[in-house]
Amino acid sequence: MQVEGEQLAIGTYLFHRYMTFDGVKQLINTHKIEKTENGYKLCDDNRDIDSVIKRIEIKKGNIALLWTRNSRLGLLYSIVLLE
Repeated sequence: MQVEGEQLAIGTYLFHRYMTFDGVKQLINTHKIEKTENGYKLCDDNRDIDSVIKRIEIKKGNIALLWTRNSRLGLLYSIVLLE
């Protein structure tokens, strides 16, 4: 998996994907990703992160573009740090 942009601190993060339907913001998808000293890994999922996510581009303001293995388009996710 390729990570570009700002680096996240070590911790567990929720990557939320929202869409707006009829003026109402709805949560569509969530990835729980843990940043360790050695890299990134998926939490609550048996699969390896490399088999699910192809690339993450982290932007300012807790925003990220995420490319899954079967997509050619980066989808917009908001990042939330779990404490």
